Amino acid sequence: MYIKLLDENVEEIKKCEMKPFYNFISLSNLCNANCMFCDVHEKKEILCSLDVYDLLNQLKDMGANYVHFTGGGEPFANKNILSYFEYATKLNLKIIFITNGYALNEKIIEELEKYNIKAIFFSIDSHRAEIHNRIRGVDGIFDKARNSIKLIKKKYPRIKIVINHVLTKENIDSLKEFIKLKEKVDFDYLNPIIVKECPEYYFSNEQILNYKDSISEIKKLVNEYNISFLYDDIDFFKKNEFLNDGSDLSKNEVKCFFPSYCSFVDCVTGNVYPCDCSVHRDENFYSLGNLKKHPFKEIWCSSRACQLREMVKNYSCSCKVKCDCANVLFNKRIKD
Repeated sequence: MYIKLLDENVEEIKKCEMKPFYNFISLSNLCNANCMFCDVHEKKEILCSLDVYDLLNQLKDMGANYVHFTGGGEPFANKNILSYFEYATKLNLKIIFITNGYALNEKIIEELEKYNIKAIFFSIDSHRAEIHNRIRGVDGIFDKARNSIKLIKKKYPRIKIVINHVLTKENIDSLKEFIKLKEKVDFDYLNPIIVKECPEYYFSNEQILNYKDSISEIKKLVNEYNISFLYDDIDFFKKNEFLNDGSDLSKNEVKCFFPSYCSFVDCVTGNVYPCDCSVHRDENFYSLGNLKKHPFKEIWCSSRACQLREMVKNYSCSCKVKCDCANVLFNKRIKD
């Protein structure tokens, strides 16, 4: 959950404790890209197996405020996605989604005016088209994303644009140059994400030291170009506790309140998870239940869900060390 994108302040969010305030919905494992750090194409189950309209009804009945259509694969690989946007809007749910931009076109962007969309995440990993195209495994994907952002910001300035920027050994040395992409692409937030569980794309010690030395200059550029980070503290390596798979041992110190406000629904398997990070962990441990067998309310209120909430909150579950920084910020704000 990205607290800077929400309409509600922290006190209003706290009133929603034990409701599925914010819900990630992964529609399928289908994707039109082949990112070098992603294993989505290795998964056998690829199609949505749930009635998403019924899911949206269940979430609304439980007090949901937000639905965030996210990866597995590319959300726009699901042909019904605009229909889901329409239905969520009728339910007065606020919509956020992520995309690599490759499937977007002017006709689809025209349709977005009808829906209650608050923010869009675009995945862009370099300011240079040839590098981004290589990382994402598709020629032309950089220009598609850039052109889509330009058109959306022109037509719908109310919609916040976030750039998800996965930091790897391929691009960490050029973050300062990436910020200057703002000169050509009008975005609101930058969300740098440390690559996780891909040691082959992790940084060298020299790259980490160079990054630490450049932080003050990076922050200066962000101010100069009038953009923000979703997580202000970008000194990811200050405690020097990162493992070479992107795990951050220092995050064990943070109490996690996420599962009391959030869910992640994998529409391929039907599994429900407590957040967008735990879905990548041990299914037997982190899955709260399956929507093919039980309704959402039963899963959300189950003894299994209550037990896991307490374990994640109070103990060092493995998901914490691989949590995204924006989620850590949410936990810190809720705690305060």
